[in-house]
Amino acid sequence: MFALSEVTFFNDSLTQFQSLKPWWDILMDYLVLAMLIISLLSGTLLISTQSFKPALSNRKSPRQ
Repeated sequence: MFALSEVTFFNDSLTQFQSLKPWWDILMDYLVLAMLIISLLSGTLLISTQSFKPALSNRKSPRQ
């Protein structure tokens, strides 16, 4: 079995450097948030204008 100290990383010495995030991490956070907001707003707009049609609603059964 492994000892706890072998499988964990104690980064107490790096805590002073973790107060600031790199610019690319901040950019990715904002991009993900923007894509989430755009997808929620576009989905809401699609449903509220009633042009939303589920994919299975237009299918006809093969026996007809």
